[in-house]
Formats: sequence, C-alpha cells, structure tokens
Amino acid sequence: MFAARLAGKIHRLGQRTYIHAQHEAQAKALDDLLWTFDQSSFIPHKMNGQAAATEPGISAVIGFRPPCDFNYNVLISLLEDEIPDYWREFERVAEVVGPDPKDKQCARDRFRRYREFGCNVDTHEINL
Repeated sequence: MFAARLAGKIHRLGQRTYIHAQHEAQAKALDDLLWTFDQSSFIPHKMNGQAAATEPGISAVIGFRPPCDFNYNVLISLLEDEIPDYWREFERVAEVVGPDPKDKQCARDRFRRYREFGCNVDTHEINL
C-alpha cells in the first residue's frame, strides 16, 4: 500500500517512477492495487515490457526485472535482499521497508551498502 501511495505522490509531482517488485506475483498485485487503492485519483501505469516510460501519460511502470529503459526519475525498490544493479540510473531511490524485524535487518544491510557506494542516505519513518 505504501508503494502505491508513494507512486501517487510521485505522479502528482509530474515525475516518472519504476517500481521494482520482488517477484511476478508482487508486481501483478501492485498493478491491481494501483487501479483500486484510491477512488479519487488514478496513477497511469503499465507493467514492464508493456510500455516505455516515455509513453505519453504513463507515469509509473511496474516490474520484477530491470526496466526496459531508464527514463525515470525515481526507483521504488521492493527488493528485500539486494540493491538493484541499475540504481545509479535514477535521480532518487526509495526503499520500502516493512515492519518485520527481518525486513528491517535487510534494510540496514542495504543502507550500509548504499553508504559504501558514497550515497547520502536519508531515512523516513512512515506510520500508516
């Protein structure tokens, strides 16, 4: 749900986002969620491979593999154990972390790796 809300905010800011899901089932679930989670707004989106980020009107693309192109502003990563190899292609990266202790530990490991790459990392505690 948080990834959908974040994609909505990015859309309202006029930016494009790529959402990298953990696996195909998660990508499809997020695709369905973006159609239904907010009755008052719509986030124009496609699944990876169905459209390029530059397709008119598309502000979000969802996939479970690297994107077909890199014409995006923001990467929303739902990956648990890894940093996508292509993360440097984006202006910003948002890592979504669940409340489970395992999720938090994996996020701490990714945080350290981003720092090792020389990134300035900000954290935001979001309570839904």
